[in-house]
Amino acid sequence: VLEEDADICEVNQNGLRSRRHKAGVLMPEEYDLHRFHNWVREQHTTLSSKP
Repeated sequence: VLEEDADICEVNQNGLRSRRHKAGVLMPEEYDLHRFHNWVREQHTTLSSKP
């Protein structure tokens, strides 16, 4: 992130943390990434539950 973008990024992140924020619909390009994140989460959960 460029220095000139830092302020708006901070404001945006604060908005995302707001209790009033509701996530929207994913863009078509984001579905593969979403599936990958879910896969990583599942793998992490599975591995961390093993003794």
